[in-house]
Amino acid sequence: MSLVGESLYRAFPAITEPVRRVLAGERVSFTGTGEVEGEPGVLPELRFF
Repeated sequence: MSLVGESLYRAFPAITEPVRRVLAGERVSFTGTGEVEGEPGVLPELRFF
């Protein structure tokens, strides 16, 4: 499974809103789930301060 050349937002749509909040300067902690090449994937808990 590879994300090379893929959009993380397409593979893990649940991260779109948390990333927007981070870019707006908020502190955010979240776990992202999605699908890559038909296989389930999980982004472990991410924290941005």
